[in-house]
Amino acid sequence: MEKIIKEAKNGNREAVLHLYEKNKKRIYFICDFLMENEEQTDFVFEDVFEQVWKNLAQKNIQSEEEFKDLCIHIAIKLCKNKYFISNPHQLKEQKPDIKETIEIKEMESNLDFNKICSSLQSLNKETRFVLKSYLCSDFSCRQLKETLNVDEMIIEDYIQYCFQTIDECTQFKSVILKQEKEPFQSTNQKCIETIEALTKKESGFKKIFIVPILLVCLIASYFVLKDDSVYYADINIKDYGQIVVQLDSKQAPETVDNFVSLAQSGFYDGLTFHRIMDGFMMQGGDPNGDGTGGSSQTIKGEFSANGVDNEISHIRGTISMARSSDYNSASSQFFIVQSDSTFLDGQYAAFGTVLSGMDIVDEICEKANPIDDNGSIEKSEQPVIESIQIRKE
Repeated sequence: MEKIIKEAKNGNREAVLHLYEKNKKRIYFICDFLMENEEQTDFVFEDVFEQVWKNLAQKNIQSEEEFKDLCIHIAIKLCKNKYFISNPHQLKEQKPDIKETIEIKEMESNLDFNKICSSLQSLNKETRFVLKSYLCSDFSCRQLKETLNVDEMIIEDYIQYCFQTIDECTQFKSVILKQEKEPFQSTNQKCIETIEALTKKESGFKKIFIVPILLVCLIASYFVLKDDSVYYADINIKDYGQIVVQLDSKQAPETVDNFVSLAQSGFYDGLTFHRIMDGFMMQGGDPNGDGTGGSSQTIKGEFSANGVDNEISHIRGTISMARSSDYNSASSQFFIVQSDSTFLDGQYAAFGTVLSGMDIVDEICEKANPIDDNGSIEKSEQPVIESIQIRKE
């Protein structure tokens, strides 16, 4: 293991700052290049490095090169979740359209960065994002497959349809790989302040690396959620109003970490409550809108039947994670309990409590018109989550 990585894992402030300063311009450029939106770029960039510090504890990072690849992997992954808010899985089966991508083949071979950006704008949204992800990273198609959660052959198809030759693709890539961009001063300062807080004596960052390895994931999640801070989620539902939830990272740290990360990335914006049962609960957060979808990853079920102590009971106002029969299949779908349902205790990962807005839950449940006994709601009638905003106090 390289000395700088070892020192960073031990919470050395100078080492952590060195890694941040060395990679920030490249990562900021990637976020800006992929997001195509200045405001969202800053938001995603800050989240990237929060996730990076967490993963530095969990991953077997040995060198600065591996650290750089980790930063790029997380940046592309978070940009994908934000870019495809309505359906982060839509790349999986998406084939490129030759008619929409052919214009790029007619560009002259001697290109500068601005000309490349202009040519890429002629591509459809899915093609553009996959191609940009490939061009702005050192990743092979196989590596990018893991980052985008897309079949390797689909990535190769995008490249093949967009470029006449490998040399043409290489030329584009060589120009883009040289690009960097300085983060805005305010954004840069926030990231530095986070590092300063994490590397203070006796901080969570140092503790991550001196405890036994079996505790790393739990403490890493604790660290990302800023020590003993309490997190609140403001769930804004179109035409209904706001439900305020207090999240409990002590009882369900991994679940809260996952929910916060998805909310901050904009994953939930525009999704719906697709399953509503009056007198029981309302369930949402599925990008497919039918109970079959989720985010790009699953998490461990934090409940007693799965070996995790969780004392939150499924009484009225509890928020909990939906899952399949697999205990560790929870991803993005959650539900809010309308009436006491303690028979769920120990079987589902409850992770917070509604502080205000249960009148909204009651209204939604009472107005719902399920089309089956499972509470399924017609897509045109599903209440829409405009946003989930995370606050810390």
